[in-house]
Amino acid sequence: MFYNQPLCGFRLLNVFRIRREKRDKMATGRAHSGLSYRIRGSATFYVGNTSLRAGDGTIAYIPRGVDYRNQNSGQEELITVHLQAYGEEHGSFEVLDGMEELEPMFQELLQIWESGEPSAYNRAMVQLYRIFETVRQKKEKDRLQIPAVIAPGVELLRQRFRDPAFSVAEMAEVSFVSEVYFRRIYRAHFGESPLQTVLELRFQYARNLLSSGYYTPKQVAELSGFSDVKYFRTAFKRRYGETASEYMAKK
Repeated sequence: MFYNQPLCGFRLLNVFRIRREKRDKMATGRAHSGLSYRIRGSATFYVGNTSLRAGDGTIAYIPRGVDYRNQNSGQEELITVHLQAYGEEHGSFEVLDGMEELEPMFQELLQIWESGEPSAYNRAMVQLYRIFETVRQKKEKDRLQIPAVIAPGVELLRQRFRDPAFSVAEMAEVSFVSEVYFRRIYRAHFGESPLQTVLELRFQYARNLLSSGYYTPKQVAELSGFSDVKYFRTAFKRRYGETASEYMAKK
């Protein structure tokens, strides 16, 4: 998650307000990461085979190097932050719902950045990390209040995410609800699909194994729950901007 990356630091490149009409645009190979707060308007982002919808009061995070397509409905207004990431940038493309309370913090960040004062950059960096911490606290609070109806499935996910045969159907079954209902409640609570959570946990686990230096990328893929080694290699490169072998060589 972008707001909880102890081994990664950020440098502010720009903060600005965007107002634009309807568009359909493909973005490829961006050298910087992006963080935006959507004041109004809606958009759908297509990242690989995944689609993410952003509406009023959502925060979107786009890591450097991620290719995506953006379709918006027009009449959108955002506060956008461009960042240079240093160190280990974890996570993937994220859209977080229910972040309306953070709008004043983004407005203040923009005001600080545009002030032109000698201390503006340092003050803006402080505000940026305040935003990160506020998001972290809010998400942690949300996770501690997991709806009882899906709690058994969430616990099963945490235990078995490394099993390549693990499925959402199993999570729904132990929760005694339909798969469709489980997916809907899960996304409403966590802001992402169960599959996105599984992939995030698998990639985090894979990076830990690669860092140890004891396993080959093929072994790491299998131990992390990826039955298709070719998919693991391709997805790892797309997500982190380097191959699993290159990542391992740096450790």
